[in-house]
Amino acid sequence: MVENARVMGERLREGLRSMNSELITNIRGRGLFNGITIRERGGKGAYELCHKFMDNGLLTKNTQGDKIRLAPPLMISSSQIDQSLEIIEKSIRQFTA
Repeated sequence: MVENARVMGERLREGLRSMNSELITNIRGRGLFNGITIRERGGKGAYELCHKFMDNGLLTKNTQGDKIRLAPPLMISSSQIDQSLEIIEKSIRQFTA
């Protein structure tokens, strides 16, 4: 379980980095406990983006104004990580449109 958390966490962070989104200003984490910092857009921030994630099927938690916590289950699979990344990317496109 610990090894899966390490590998899947790296996969998640790498996927987030590969998006090259101007909305995401920082990506950090250890294992599957991760966070992103986002740039406010049109007066909307992490809270609104979390709602967009939820509308598209991904639960996250906004914290400290501009930060979003991503903490999937320890036994998440690579296909579930990929699906989460697709939802994040789709939500960011919708958020910035």
